[in-house]
Amino acid sequence: MTVKRKKVYFYLYTALLTLVAFILQYNGVFSLKIGTASPMLMLSLCICYSMFGGELFSVIFALCLGFLTDGAASGTKGFFNTIVFIVLSLAVSMIVLYLFNNNFRSGLVLGILGSAVYYILRFIFCVPKSSLQNSVSYLLGTSMPSVIYTAIITLALYFLVKQIFKRYYVR
Repeated sequence: MTVKRKKVYFYLYTALLTLVAFILQYNGVFSLKIGTASPMLMLSLCICYSMFGGELFSVIFALCLGFLTDGAASGTKGFFNTIVFIVLSLAVSMIVLYLFNNNFRSGLVLGILGSAVYYILRFIFCVPKSSLQNSVSYLLGTSMPSVIYTAIITLALYFLVKQIFKRYYVR
């Protein structure tokens, strides 16, 4: 397979995977929600692609995912998702490059840490704080299960993105 064809397939599969994640995240027909936990598929995709791509690729990909998410998400302020995705993708790619090996365990740890940071920042900037009981209920009843659910989705996407990068990514 030629280099040009590999690049086309890489970007085609990346766009297809992004489209599928976007549709699953924001459709009105069915939900991936289990109880109060709902996964953030776009965040999982951002973390997985940041683990395998370089810094520049991950920032550009996070920018695109953030614009998609901010365009469809309600309840966030301004470009919240775009900014958080860019910062998390740059952090993940630097951590994989300088601290962790790129393996299953680092995918688990970075999935948990990335989603925990996202939901904590979302709590600080986007959730109205009317009372202490509502805040604790949101953190423990909604955010923590969503962090775990997003980390599990990140592990599932890790293997898929790893195969896409192994077969089609050309540096």
